Amino acid sequence: MLKNKFIYLIAFLSIIALIISIYLTFEHYNKRLPSCLIGTKCDIVLTSKYSEIYGFPMALIGLIYFSLYLLLIFLLKMIKSKIFKNFLILYSLLGSIVGLVLIYLQIFIIKNICSYCFIVDSIAIINFFLTLKI
Repeated sequence: MLKNKFIYLIAFLSIIALIISIYLTFEHYNKRLPSCLIGTKCDIVLTSKYSEIYGFPMALIGLIYFSLYLLLIFLLKMIKSKIFKNFLILYSLLGSIVGLVLIYLQIFIIKNICSYCFIVDSIAIINFFLTLKI
């Protein structure tokens, strides 16, 4: 029962991250900067050289990552395989490492925080630890 609660929490957090990623991707391809929460500088972060990889916005990568993550969580709930669970742990570890790197870049290199980006990156890290509990 407790494992189910973790799965639902992971799914809920992933949906939040997915919605933010969709919003940021939409804004990117419409060449608009999103309005940011008070005290953060999304425009600086989202126009920095770290905002894209090979021309793909990080928001699109987040959209793909969290879409696949939600699919994997759903499949794990259906399949309940140890190998599949281990794959999900590795996948979430990759996401948490990327999240840590992106938070590091915001704080120490860009020296500005994008609240949307920070939330998505934090969810990737939190999801890793929650995945260890299922």
